[in-house]
Amino acid sequence: LGLGAVLAVAAGYLVGTRAPATSPPSSVNGIRRVTELPGLEEFPAISPDGRSVAFTANVNGRRQVFVRLLAGGPPLAITKDAVDHEQPRWSPDGSSLVYFSRSGVDDGAIWAIPALGGSPRRLTPSIGGADVSRNGRLACFRLADGKIQLITAALDGSDVRIVLPASAGYHRYPRWSPDSRWIAFQRGDGVRDDVFVVAATGGEARQLTNDRRVLSGLAWLPSSDGIVYASSRGNTVPYLPSLRLWSVPLDGRDPRPVTEADASYEQPDVHSTGLATAARMRMRFDIWKFPIDGAASDNVTRAEQITRQTGQVLTPTPAPNDDEIAFLADHGGRANLWVMANHSGEMRQVTFENGLAVAVGVPVWSPDGKSIAFVSSKGRSGYEFSLWAVNPDGSNLRNMAPQGLGPAWSPDGQWLYYSDTSAGSITKVPSSGGAAVVVRKEPTRNVIGLHEGTLYYMVERPLVDGRPEFEIRAASPEDAPSRLIARIPASRVPSWQIVNPVLSPDGQLLAMPLTDGFTTNIWVFSLKTQEWRQVTDFGDRAIFIARRVSWSSDGRFVLAAVGEGDADVVLLDGVR
Repeated sequence: LGLGAVLAVAAGYLVGTRAPATSPPSSVNGIRRVTELPGLEEFPAISPDGRSVAFTANVNGRRQVFVRLLAGGPPLAITKDAVDHEQPRWSPDGSSLVYFSRSGVDDGAIWAIPALGGSPRRLTPSIGGADVSRNGRLACFRLADGKIQLITAALDGSDVRIVLPASAGYHRYPRWSPDSRWIAFQRGDGVRDDVFVVAATGGEARQLTNDRRVLSGLAWLPSSDGIVYASSRGNTVPYLPSLRLWSVPLDGRDPRPVTEADASYEQPDVHSTGLATAARMRMRFDIWKFPIDGAASDNVTRAEQITRQTGQVLTPTPAPNDDEIAFLADHGGRANLWVMANHSGEMRQVTFENGLAVAVGVPVWSPDGKSIAFVSSKGRSGYEFSLWAVNPDGSNLRNMAPQGLGPAWSPDGQWLYYSDTSAGSITKVPSSGGAAVVVRKEPTRNVIGLHEGTLYYMVERPLVDGRPEFEIRAASPEDAPSRLIARIPASRVPSWQIVNPVLSPDGQLLAMPLTDGFTTNIWVFSLKTQEWRQVTDFGDRAIFIARRVSWSSDGRFVLAAVGEGDADVVLLDGVR
């Protein structure tokens, strides 16, 4: 789901670094907070009369739908059953709400419930949230014969009409235009998405944005001639980036920012009067060192805090002797690599990307201590990455591969393994430079690591609804037929997480963050017993751990960048 603004590292060490490029100003005149519940309030929707807002909030680890008067007063719980309820939307007369819910093996469905609470009623199968037009028709995505369709239907689920058949990719947030002529939606791979528009009567979908970034929700302007959407556009942190609201007209002109970059704004909704609402997320990140030998809750209590930030740090990787730690840090919305000395807290900047176009991510320290590998979008577009390496002192920056993801070093540090695309082959390149060698042609998401001649890697297999399911596989030797080690279901890896398991120094365990409900915890998988074990237990806190954790050199600790979030519903005045 990177939601900080300015990184203030280790008692102001950032003084003297280069100033970031500036972004265009926002167009909002004022922002007012509507909810103050602990944790995450999400998916706000303004009622047709403009007097109430529906949203979801955490109750005993489940998203429940609430309604609150904008004039004040306590929120009213509308749903109570022990499943998640997502993306509430109002009926045209405001008498009921529709929402999405998934339970058990069910692919999910749209349900309706009276606006003051009552018995819910199942309307139609769906793979995500729906929207309701002003003339009372549903729009949602469903599965049919193993393919995704955008459909519309009457509010009782009848009179189904196919708008967009057999569309590929991950689809979210269908939204009717106020004049009921168009349906906009978000489509991509869940990490690199864009906004599309299609006529409500059917036809070709038109791509409206070219962000290729993290998106999280959209809404139409009251005039039906433009869209407000949440995007990481202008932010170069690839994992949990801060999102701004942007507006884009239908006539093809460039998007303009709606909100400032002071927090992350998601899931916008715009009323016919021009009043808008969104979920405003604030998150604090720090790097922690967790023991793995105790009970999960005790490991959290015994954890050592490594950094003390006011912004964002991600994907830590220690030097081979544990005396330093490298990580991705956000300074003014610009992602770069930093190294911190563990004994003194002294920090130094290693990369110096300063523009709006270059994203940097997932540093991995080499076993010989001489290099740090990472990915960068330098010379590419959006979140398309090439593979780079740099010496720990910031010297000898070099491009290792023109296209690459998920790097991992050989145990001797002589080779750097990577996947050439998110569904590409495994390739390795000499650390000293030279010709790349294709190791395997099996589609691979990330290379995990190597131990005693066995290569471990992860394959991403998209489900029919676009969500990814992951397989951890092994091959001995590296070019031999592979074997399945474990599966990770899509439900445990939200799109923002981009999970990347890490092999322990002794080659016996894999560590990775996995998410259940609102909370991410660290888990380890035993390659010997084929059993999972939970390492941390954060209770019901809204915890985010993205992409990759790391092992200490002795294999007794796991280092992770932990973000704890709080989201409130806010009203925005002046959206245009």
